Amino acid sequence: MKLTRRRLLGMAAGSGALALGYAVGIEPVWLRTVEHVVPVRGLDPRLAGFRIAQLSDLHAGSRVPEEYLLRAGQRAMELGADAIVFTGDFVHRGHAKDGVRTIAKLVQALEAPQGVYAVLGNHDYGVYRPRGGASSLQADALGEALESGGVRLLRNESVRVERAGAELTIGGYDDLWSGRFDPEAIAPPTVALSHNPDTAPDLAANGIPLILSGHTHGGQ
Repeated sequence: MKLTRRRLLGMAAGSGALALGYAVGIEPVWLRTVEHVVPVRGLDPRLAGFRIAQLSDLHAGSRVPEEYLLRAGQRAMELGADAIVFTGDFVHRGHAKDGVRTIAKLVQALEAPQGVYAVLGNHDYGVYRPRGGASSLQADALGEALESGGVRLLRNESVRVERAGAELTIGGYDDLWSGRFDPEAIAPPTVALSHNPDTAPDLAANGIPLILSGHTHGGQ
């Protein structure tokens, strides 16, 4: 079959419209649970089977219904994980205030035996391109909402949790684009939370065996 230039352009425009429709109307409210069994180098045998429920890139705002986000939190609770972690981009561009209120409501309902932990993403700092200007006020407001809901926000710091007499270290790193990412800030943890997967080479060089990221909406 011979395709004319006009038909090719029409097909390209059609595929572009489909991609836009998916990005705007489907992906933000498509709730899917994916389970991975991950071997962790050097893990204490007493921690075998330790379960972490990870939520990322919620982008709370006008295009993501509050009901959907609350349902995502409920899904995480139903997994019966030892710990729940968030890997950034809680709020969406231009919807920080409304988004912070929604996130505060979401985290109030969450709990896990070993705690709930979080790191911030570029949207949480109001940064939409690499090395853009970061907003401490927006990040601090979100941090207060998280902490008030019992979530431990990790900003280049780590915590130790214990199960069956064995310790697991969870480290959280600030967002790469905010300019606050510091791979040397803490001793290498067992599990690292870092919004942007572009930080993986620096973190892996420090000997961290497991890095949980977001940012690429499933492509990391």
